[in-house]
Amino acid sequence: MTQLRTDAAYHVNNRIVAENFDDEMVLIDVDNGIYFSMQGSAAAVWRAFETPQVPASACAELTAELTEPDRLSVARLIHELAERKLIVEAEAAPPAPAGRLSRFAATSFALPVLGVFTDLADLIAIDPVHEVDDQAGWPVRPASGDGQA
Repeated sequence: MTQLRTDAAYHVNNRIVAENFDDEMVLIDVDNGIYFSMQGSAAAVWRAFETPQVPASACAELTAELTEPDRLSVARLIHELAERKLIVEAEAAPPAPAGRLSRFAATSFALPVLGVFTDLADLIAIDPVHEVDDQAGWPVRPASGDGQA
């Protein structure tokens, strides 16, 4: 389990591709092909890390008007974002000043939901531009260590 450093700022991982679809945000980790579905307040929490943030400070600021159970749901999500490397430690980047994040209003808060999907990981991880073979066609999975393609 990834332990969040309390003295470090984190930001959105630049290897993640994201797109909004109505009430859902879909993220794809292009390195491993895992994709994620964010619903409720999850996308807003993730977007808070577009500028470097210290996780505990960001959580406190976002959830200042929420109940304790709702605060805990946001804190758990931030830990999962770090665990899944959707946010990563910022190298030598100072955190954003406090007071810049929009607080969740208790009346409109929706529990954050992060869905994780691995069913298409092998296909998503194939690089169709570079993994081309004249004989086999396009795209071709690179040969694995067991001699199979």
